[in-house]
Amino acid sequence: SSIPVPVVLAGGSKQDEPLAFLERVGRALHQGIRGVAIGRNVFQRQEPVRLLRAVSRMVHQGLSPGDAWEMTRGRD
Repeated sequence: SSIPVPVVLAGGSKQDEPLAFLERVGRALHQGIRGVAIGRNVFQRQEPVRLLRAVSRMVHQGLSPGDAWEMTRGRD
């Protein structure tokens, strides 16, 4: 609330487990970030579209990491 511009989360180091990465994003969203800038944590995956959909649902729909990940099952 004290920063006049939106703060975004940079992807950071690659997480081996997608859910661990989503939990990191979830913690940052809970702390007030407004978006994400992610590279390797999406594009170096076997299921990049699934992870990107989950992140999008978390950012835009407020879903939890687990719910966002489960909602994308079988859609990639």
